[in-house]
This record gives sequence, C-alpha cells and structure tokens, in this order.
Amino acid sequence: MEVRLTVYHAREGQRVVWVPLGLGAHGQRFEASHENKLREQLTQHYRELLRTLPLPEAARFELTRGARLVSVRVDLTLQTEGRRRKLSMSVPLVLLSLFSGAGPRVQVAFHPLRQGDWFAFRPEQGTLVEHASGCFSELWADVDPDELDGLRHRPRSGLRVVSFNAALRSILDTLKPESTDPRGERPPSEADLSQRRTGYRVLPRIGENLTRRAIDGDLPSPEGASPVRERLRAQVSASPPRSVVLIGPSGSGRTTALRGLVHDLLAADDFSAHQNADAARAVWRVSGTRIIAGMSFVGDWEERCGDVLADVRARRALLAVDDLHQWGRIGRSRDSDRNIAEFFRAPVSRGECVLLGECTVEQWRQLEEDAPAFAASFTRVAMPETSASETLRMLLQEARALELTYGTRIPASGIRTLLEVGGPLFPHRALPGRVFDLLHAALRDSGERATDGEQPALLCAEQLSDLESSALDDDRALDWISARTGFPRGLLHPDEPMSADDVRDAMTRRVLGQAAGVESVVDLAMRMRRGLTDPKRPLAVYLFTGPTGTGKTELARAMAAFLYSSPQRLLRLDMGEYATADAAARLIGDRWAPEGLLTRHAAQQPFGVVLFDEIEKAHPQVHNLLLQLFDEGRLTDAGGVTADFTHSIIVMTSNLGARRDSVVGVGSDAVASTRDHLRAVQEFFPPELFNRIDRVVAFSPLTPEVARVVAARELGRLAARQGLVDRGVFVSWTPAVLDRVVSEAFRAEDGARSLKRYLEDRVGTALTDHLVRVARADLTLLRVDVGDAPGSFALQARALREADPIPARYPLEELIDADRATLARKLREAGAALDGAMSSPAFSALSERIHDRVDEHRAGSPEASDALFHLDALRARGDALHEHLASLSRRVSEATDWELTDVDETGRITLRPDRVPMRAELLSAIAEVTALTRSLREVDDPTQHSVIITLTRLEGMHGGSSAPGLLEALASAYSFARGAVESAAATPAGTPPEARRAALRVVGLSVRAFFEHEQGVHLWHTPDEAPELVVVRVRPARPGESAAEALSAIVPETGEALRVVRSIRYDPTRRPGPLSLEDYVMGTARVMSASSVTDPLHALWMTRMAREEVGP
Repeated sequence: MEVRLTVYHAREGQRVVWVPLGLGAHGQRFEASHENKLREQLTQHYRELLRTLPLPEAARFELTRGARLVSVRVDLTLQTEGRRRKLSMSVPLVLLSLFSGAGPRVQVAFHPLRQGDWFAFRPEQGTLVEHASGCFSELWADVDPDELDGLRHRPRSGLRVVSFNAALRSILDTLKPESTDPRGERPPSEADLSQRRTGYRVLPRIGENLTRRAIDGDLPSPEGASPVRERLRAQVSASPPRSVVLIGPSGSGRTTALRGLVHDLLAADDFSAHQNADAARAVWRVSGTRIIAGMSFVGDWEERCGDVLADVRARRALLAVDDLHQWGRIGRSRDSDRNIAEFFRAPVSRGECVLLGECTVEQWRQLEEDAPAFAASFTRVAMPETSASETLRMLLQEARALELTYGTRIPASGIRTLLEVGGPLFPHRALPGRVFDLLHAALRDSGERATDGEQPALLCAEQLSDLESSALDDDRALDWISARTGFPRGLLHPDEPMSADDVRDAMTRRVLGQAAGVESVVDLAMRMRRGLTDPKRPLAVYLFTGPTGTGKTELARAMAAFLYSSPQRLLRLDMGEYATADAAARLIGDRWAPEGLLTRHAAQQPFGVVLFDEIEKAHPQVHNLLLQLFDEGRLTDAGGVTADFTHSIIVMTSNLGARRDSVVGVGSDAVASTRDHLRAVQEFFPPELFNRIDRVVAFSPLTPEVARVVAARELGRLAARQGLVDRGVFVSWTPAVLDRVVSEAFRAEDGARSLKRYLEDRVGTALTDHLVRVARADLTLLRVDVGDAPGSFALQARALREADPIPARYPLEELIDADRATLARKLREAGAALDGAMSSPAFSALSERIHDRVDEHRAGSPEASDALFHLDALRARGDALHEHLASLSRRVSEATDWELTDVDETGRITLRPDRVPMRAELLSAIAEVTALTRSLREVDDPTQHSVIITLTRLEGMHGGSSAPGLLEALASAYSFARGAVESAAATPAGTPPEARRAALRVVGLSVRAFFEHEQGVHLWHTPDEAPELVVVRVRPARPGESAAEALSAIVPETGEALRVVRSIRYDPTRRPGPLSLEDYVMGTARVMSASSVTDPLHALWMTRMAREEVGP
C-alpha cells in the first residue's frame, strides 16, 4: 500500500523538524540534522506502526488534502495564577476547508506543533487574526514560556508530501500459525526484522541505495544525454528487462553513465510528480564480496543470495555490481566449486534480476572464462575513450563549476597543460577520466582558499606568494604534475632548463668511476626530455653487469632520486628470493591471492625504478614473465587488473662473467673484463629476452683513487648514524684515515663492500668504545686519526658548547601574527621613535660634524675620509627611512578595504597587491628604526663599519660530496645581508670539499654589530650524510686588508671549546621541504617550509636587528 502524508517541516538552528498532520494520537515530532535521516526515521516508524494497527486506524494515514500554511501575527493576553501578560508573535497556522452538513464550508485552523489546539471560524464572524488571538490566549495560558518561544513561525517552513510503501495488517496476521517446532513458534530471522523495518530483507545491510542518493542530491547528474545512456535505459526498461555490462577502459565514463541511468529511471518513473521513492525503481550498488561477507558455513551464502533475489523481485530493484568480473570465483571453496555467478545465472537470464556491471576488456575475458553461461546473459555496451577535443570541452565546463567550489581561477592554459602534459603520463586511465582526476586532485592538493573566506589584512611575503600562485595556470599545473609523478620540470617541458651536464653531475656525485653507467642515464634523461621514448614500453630496460660492489644498485637509487625526485621510488626485488616455482605467482598473483607484489606496487606507484637484483638467480618462469613486461610495458594480475609500467624504468643487475682473477688490480684489462660480461650475458639469457633489453652496461672494477672517495662517503654515512647525532657527537677525520682505509681494506674484486666492512669493523668499533667509556657530553667534536699500530685509529675529543643567549627581548616576534590595528600602532610608535632620534642633539649635530670632517679631509687625513663617509651615510639613511615610514603610514591610513583580492560574480579571484603594505615590509621598516638608533651611538667607532668574515669547513665534515654545502650557502647569504662586499676570496676550483674556505670584506654602516653574533660554529644536519660544521669568524678589517689576504691567514681551529650559534636540519633533495632551526644566540627554535638552507636567515636577522637590550 502507498502511504502519503502531509508533513510540516521547519528548521530550528542546525536541526530539521518534521511533524505529520492529521494523525491524531499517532502524530509524532521527528528531528535530525539532515532530511535524509528524517525520511528514514519517519518511514521506518510508520511502517512498523502500520503493521500493528487495525485497518480502521490505518485509514487515517492519508494525505491531508487542501491544507495550506499561513503565518499570522497574534496578540496574546495570557493569564497565569492571577498574573496577566501580553505577548505578540508570528505563528504558523494550517488552514483546512471542511464541509459542515448541508451548510457552507467551515474554515478550521490549528498550529502544526499543537494540532489539538484548533478552532473553526467563518469570515463573516471575524478575521483569522482575531480568532487565533482569542483562541490561543485561552488555550496557551498555562504553556511554558520556552515552549511558547518554540511555537513561533520559522523562516523557510512549509508543508510537503512524503510518500512511502507499507504493508498493512490483515486478518491472516491475527491467526496464530501451527508450530512445527515443539519448543514453540520459530523466532523471526534478521532478514524478517529488516523487512518489517525497511521493506527490504538484506539489501540495506550489504549495499548502497543510489536512487536515494540521487533523490537527496548526493549523486550528481551528468549534464546532457548520450547514446550510451539511451541504450542503457532501453535495455533495463525492455520486457523482460536485460542485464547490461559496460565494457571499456578505466576512466572512460562507465560509472558516470550508470549514475546518469539512475536519474533517467527516476524521470521515467515520474518521481517528480508522486515523490514516492518506494514507487520508483531503485538502483542498489552491491559487490560479491559484500554479499558473502560473514558467511562461514556451507549454504549460508546461498541463503543470503536468496534474500537478495527476494528483495529484487519484491521491489523491482536493479543491482549495480562493483566486482562483476569476480563473480565466477566468489563463493568457491575447497568443498564446492559453486559460485554466485552460477546462482544468479537463471534469474538474470529470465529478467527477474537486472544486474548493471562495468568491466575492462581483460576483466570481461576473465568472467567469460570463469562463468561463460552467466556472461552470455548480459548485453554488452562498449564505452570508448573520448577524443582530446571532446575532453577539453568537458574540462572547460567542469572548470567553471570548480572555480566557485575551490575559490580559485582555472585558466584555459592550466587545463591544457593538464591535458597535454599530464594526460599521457597516466595511460592506465582513459580519457576523460584521467584528466578529470588530475584536475580535481590538483585543486585539492594545492589547498586553495575558498572565495567566501576572509583574507588576512596584512600578509607576509610567503603568504602573498601563495595567493598569487593559487590560480591553476600552466606553471602551477606543471609544478603539480612534477610533484605527482616525481619527474623534474625539465623532463616534462622542453622550455624548462635541464642539460646533459646537469644529469651527468648529479649521477657522478652518487656513482664514482662508472662513466658508461652515468652516460646511460644521461642518454635516457635526454630522450625523456625530448619525448623520444616508446610510449608503449617501459622508459628503459637496462642490464647492469660487473663485479660486486661497483655501484650497480647505487646507480639505480641515483636514477630514482634524480629522475623521480625520491629514492623511495625504487622497488628492489632480490631475485634470490624468487628462485622457486611459485615465483611468478608471487609477483603477479594467483587465484587465491589475485594481487601480486609487483603488480600491486606498480598500480599504486606507476612512476619509479623497478630493480631486479641478481636476475640470473630468478626462476625461468620469471624470465618468461619479463617478456611481456619488457615488450608491452604492462602486466595483468590474477584478478584481471592491469598494472602499467610505461613510465617506469626497469633495471636488472647481474654478476655474470665476473671472475675473481679478472679484477686483480689496476693492471686488469678492463676491455677484456667487459667482453667477458657481455659474452656471459648473451649465453645466459634466451635471445627473445636479451633482444628486449635496451642497453647492457658493463661496470668497471673500482680503482684506488675512486675507492678513496667512496671511503670518504661511507665514513660520512657512518658519522650520520642516529646514535651519534642524538648524542651530539660530530665526527671528522684526517686525510690519513682515508689513506689507511684504502691501503688496508680495498680489494678490487670486492669493490666498495670491502671498504664498508673495514669501516664498520675498525672505525665503527672505535666510535662505540669511545661512547661507552666517556660520559655523555652535550656537544662533542670527535676527530679520527690513524693510530700507531696497523689497522688502529685514535680519537681526539673536543668540546662544543651552545652559545649563550643575548640578554635581550625581541619585540618583532610578537608582531609576526599581530592584527592590522596592532601593526598600524607599532608603525606609528616606530615613526615617533625615529622622529625623536632625528631631533636628538646627536643627530642634529651631524651636519656640523660632517663640515668638520670635510675640512680634515681636505687637509689630507685618511681617517677623516672614512668618518665623513659614515656620517653622511647615517644622515642619508635617516632621511630615507623617515620618508619611507611616512609613505607606509599614509598607505595604511588610506586603505579602507584590507582585503587583498577581488572576487567577481563568476568566482574568479584577482589579486590587488598595491592596496596595502605587506607584513614583511612593515616589520622591516620597524627593525630599521631600531638599527638606526643603534648606529647613531656607534657611528664614531671606525671598527664598526668594515669587517672581515671568514668561513672554514672543519676537516672531514662533508662526506666527500662535491655538491655545494653550508659554507657556500652562508657565503652567498652574507654577501646580500648587509652593507656591500668590497672583496671576496675562496679556495680554488677543484679543492676538495672538506678543505674549502672563503673570506669576505664587507663595508657599511654598523656592519660589525650586524654580523658579530654570527661568529661561531654553524651546524647542518642532512639525512644519510655527516653533519657539516662551518666555523664563522667576524673581526674588524684592518686598513687596506683584502679578502684574499684574510683567506691566506686562516689557521686551523684549536684551543678553547667552539661556540655553536645555530643548528639546522634540512634535506636539500626535498624542495620545498621542512626545515627546523635552533638559534642559540637568540634562544629561539623555528620549523618552516623552505627551498634552501638559508631561507629563514633574513627573517631571523631582521628580528635580531630589532632587539631591545636588557640587563646591565
């Protein structure tokens, strides 16, 4: 029976209220946060109630026809316990027009929340307001004031019709059936109880009602019609209806077509007219695994499937199946080969059960093999991939809606970049799905601000940069694609900078003495950059051969780190573990475990390096498996899911042909060794596999020169162990240590592994013994040197200490997150302080002092020239700063709208950078005022205005890497920090990194006061590398002293404990990435995102410059 009720609905705060009309004692108030829950509560309650009510009572459950809701303002006079009070408020009234015998119609009115309080009236007897005021004054006299307030009229309230189907109680239900169970009547099953509550036996517990989601607006309807949707609707609406399977690649729009079918069926059932969800054909999303979940005994899942069929037949439901291709296997066990495809075959063939499925071509073939009769019951509909032009048109339409959702501008150039650059990188998905996914993911990951969110009144430079780059233009789209795939920008776009030398330098820093291996990576990178790789094969298939320990695996790691931006993009498979007959099944899965290790990893991360280590140890079935991988760039697992390898690099390593007598030392014939490797490889691999390898790279044995660099690198990694870093122990070493390691440990036939074993055994043991013997110190510099006995090493400890904090407070730190009013006030205070300084006697006397110095200069005094320059610079800076503060104050006072963006009616955001000053600009001006007042006190001190800064890397603290480190970064930062660099000098090109030094001569007003707190040790911690320690010395420059002279005068650091001023933890391979900084001089710690190790220094120096000295 169809039940239609008239319901009063209103919103009270965040809650929605429904009250059915005309049900008398069976009326009830329903509340929920969402109308979906309200509908479920109401229909479930009255379904259960109607099964218990006699038929005469159930007859009251009908539509209240002719009802309308009005709002009237009543004036109430309430008398309670002798007290009289008046109240005026608007209340909702439901009006009904009823017949009264043979006379005219009578109007009946009642409040929907108090339906027992009603009155009848005729227009000729008075107005509705008069009748309501008089009636409710009497009826509501004893009503609580809080309840009275709840009776007010609510905005957006009204009447609506709610329809549902329910089973009524019949005479047969009153007859008690004879029980065949001697213990009494069989209790109702869970399915029986579910059917009484919801009308379904099992579907609400194992599936999702897509039709209900469409009614509630949670299932978007695709715009426009399509031939596929028309064909789907024709098939499921035929007599008898046909089950349909959509066959096409992932991303071709199969799910969207099914979503459109749900809306088409609602339209065909005229839901907009009757509003009864139970009268419409419902589409339920189910899966075979959910159907049999929890079924542990023989026959259980068959009973569950029977309940599903009962629901489908009773409610004309359609089932949208997620895993249709698995139905030929689901349900099988050791004891039975029966599966759910066999169970549903007959009902599907007769049209009693309509299934809607979606499969790829491979998945459909699997179903045809497992259950051919079941597969033959379906009508197949092909879903082809859309063209690039069709996809672009669809993307432009989607972008307009997304601009409003994410509050960001999406220009056509960004969409085109996603389509042209990003689209080909995800071939495992078809158009338009793969580019739609990219667009949505790019917007989510970018973290754009919503258009209705308020922007801060003043933004720092970083925040303003984020806002400027929030538009998804071609540059930002390229950045996102690079982050998603790991490919550097230079590999994605030919206009981005990347040269063969860049790749060669990056590989050479990681792999030493292997020119052939490095050149193979350079060649691959250049082909990838120019788009010359085969799109239907892996990017490259390489075989690295050669003696052990020569860098084959390390080159694979370097490829992952450079070409995919992270060493984590390397999947290493040790083929020694895949030498048994089940090796292929473990890699690509089998019937009982469809997901294989290799295919699952490629599906999750299709961009990376796959390393088959020691490939000659693999089972022959694995070699046969690699034929398809190398040729087509894809593998299909046992579940029918295809894993894509077309953007992966396949690397195999092998020791084939490596004879111990062929690499005895420097005098070995490298050409003959390479020839041995190639011959052994060709003899081992079958021709069909060998011919699919793009390049065989023979690695040469290490030379003693290369071994020395390798020893330095491995020693650096040993020094970066967590146990040393956590204890504040920093290890350095002398060149003699490397010489001894190479002379005593290096064996060409063992490669770098002999060096690693020696370092672990000798140096690692010495470090452990020292840590055990010595009480833990806060910070220690441990220097490793050679001992007197062969194979022994001596350790020399030197204490480090954290610098004492400056006794000062830093008011600028309090303004970093200050609001607009506070910043404006601080700006005014800074202006007042500057006015006070410029009106002081000391500043006023500058002109007279400059005049005196001019006379001395003319008399030939060299000291007078410098003093004249500094006095004039101080006066000029004061005048310029005064003008700058006035300009800032004027801009702040004139800015009436502190928002930094305009949002037009389409949701597009336009930046307005000149409306208000940025936060960084204001803070810098405030800091300059403090610096000027300090310079006024120091202007007569000649040692304050010219300094020598020397930077020295402690010996053995750079791990042998040739990449720029902290010393180079600090020297560059100091050059632009304050004053002007009059001269600079550094050690010659080619100097080993651990021996590099630099010197700067910086001149400018009060530069010594600015740089003096940089003096001491600066620490840089990087993953897998020894911490770098750089000693910075700052002293007054002697007259005529150059940076080159200061560089030559640098002496090794000895004597007292070194003072540590700053410690930084930062991984330079992740740009931008997290950076943590501890500044002991200022007593502060910060964590931020940075693109270089010196990014936070400018803000730190500005804060320190504005300090206020405290104490004696």
